[in-house]
Amino acid sequence: MALDFLKNSKQVSTLELSGKRPGKNGAFKFPEKNDRVTVMGMTGSGKSTFAMWLFAESADFNLKPWVLVDFKGEDIITRIPVEELRLGSRLPSKPGIFRLHPDPRAVGDVEDWLWKAWERGNIGLMFDEAYMLPEFKGAANSGGAFKAILTQGRSKNIPVYVLAQRPVDLNRHVYSENTFLSLFRMKSSKDFEKVLDSVPDDETVWNADVKLSEHWSRWYDARRNVSFIMKPCPPPDDVLNLIMARLDEDKRKEKI
Repeated sequence: MALDFLKNSKQVSTLELSGKRPGKNGAFKFPEKNDRVTVMGMTGSGKSTFAMWLFAESADFNLKPWVLVDFKGEDIITRIPVEELRLGSRLPSKPGIFRLHPDPRAVGDVEDWLWKAWERGNIGLMFDEAYMLPEFKGAANSGGAFKAILTQGRSKNIPVYVLAQRPVDLNRHVYSENTFLSLFRMKSSKDFEKVLDSVPDDETVWNADVKLSEHWSRWYDARRNVSFIMKPCPPPDDVLNLIMARLDEDKRKEKI
């Protein structure tokens, strides 16, 4: 995989790479069961592909249902041939990947669906453009369904991926409850400063003077309190092929 961590430089594109591979050397760890992952970056930065790569490598959709809540119709998400859900339909109970494309104007229906997921548990959730969730339209820190999922979801077996363009738009519990945080290119200094409240003081990574090359990102592992800079993940087609291979393998096992 095209991914390494870097050291001691403010010119990322000119550094020598360590050559180490993710998951092989102790530097990078994929998310585990019930982990919370936050991926942020401006449009075109590579955040959606990166999030789906993490999902493809580590999400346990072979053991429980995972729902991709896709408000805007992200290309890499819509290209996955999976079952479509509706807000009024029953939550999936069988393992696999499912897609929900809610109307952001249906605030009450989305909130009700989230409460059902919280009550039922044993379901993975990925939110693309998470700022469009009802929690962020007025109940940000007052006890809505999304806050309940973030703060109580581990005990209910509800891992969560949160994707967003701007850190300043996100509920504060996204930062306090996440296990991993990934930051791609930002347009606003306010967005970068928002993230600094939740990461260690590491000048080689979390410094505004460190300029990222295209599709590179900053990574923070809160469990081990380590951070480093990441090269781009595999391209979208490779990520989709990995997901499809896993889904095909699950289907073969069902027939045995």
